[in-house]
Amino acid sequence: ALSANPPYPSGVVLENFIAVSGDETAFNTAFEKFDRDPKGMMADPADFEQKYYKDELKNIIPRVIAEMRVLKGTHGRLLSKSERSDLLYQLTYINKLSFEYGSTKTSAALQEQFQTCKLFLEANASNPEVCKKTFLELIAVMREAYRRVTGKVPYLTQLLPVLLSSEGNAFTEVKTGQGKTLITGLMAVIKHVKGGTVEVATSNIVLADEGLKANKDFFEFFGIRSTLIDESSRSADYEEGGIVYGNLTSLALLNQQTDLKLETTVDRKTHLILDEADAAAFDSTSTFKYAANMTGLSESPHKAICPIIYDF
Repeated sequence: ALSANPPYPSGVVLENFIAVSGDETAFNTAFEKFDRDPKGMMADPADFEQKYYKDELKNIIPRVIAEMRVLKGTHGRLLSKSERSDLLYQLTYINKLSFEYGSTKTSAALQEQFQTCKLFLEANASNPEVCKKTFLELIAVMREAYRRVTGKVPYLTQLLPVLLSSEGNAFTEVKTGQGKTLITGLMAVIKHVKGGTVEVATSNIVLADEGLKANKDFFEFFGIRSTLIDESSRSADYEEGGIVYGNLTSLALLNQQTDLKLETTVDRKTHLILDEADAAAFDSTSTFKYAANMTGLSESPHKAICPIIYDF
């Protein structure tokens, strides 16, 4: 049970469990403590709550939301009062739930709620209004799971792009050092919940490998398969229905290789998350050519994104 899912207990933690293995009550207490707080972040619950759940909501989020703009024309417009209120409500609700989940839910309960939310969202995909509350609960589950698995609490400012890009296509600008790897991992799971395969492409294969390693245990916590696709990968390496990391070149080549092998264009449901979009577009023109030259741009799986990136 201790190693059913990440994070796995260290040698010191295992020694502590062995020391109380003869006392069922003490063992269960130790297990529950490890299960809810495997990284030892909640030693002082009041300080933990203030640092991660109160300060940001009170001092940072209202200012960030007040400065946000809806892109329209050259400069865009500020959010309306109702839009600001709605966004603040969503973040407040997520914040409240994720802290509660940290105190009350076992990892098994988090995994069960994730599946419940996923099934509900799938069944009601045609009715977004019905899905709103469940979607926020899903993000709260993911936020708490990310804390347990990685020892990092996703900040509310990092959840903003996840919320804003959850429907349809979106561009999000995130500065270096502000947690793009974390944000990308959360976005990938959100897209996974919508069904199909999630392709996460970045500017080079080294960054793709680092991004996958940073998030792989988080994906595994929810039973989501993930893999790295490089230029040597073959069709069998592609995790259909999972999350695959690579660069645009490796992902485009693998898609084209699959189409050639089957002698037809495979109609997949695929979500593309493009990290470092500017670098992928402007470092070289090879990415665009790889995506277009084997079957023609009109049949390329990335035909929609390439012109947008070049114009961005």
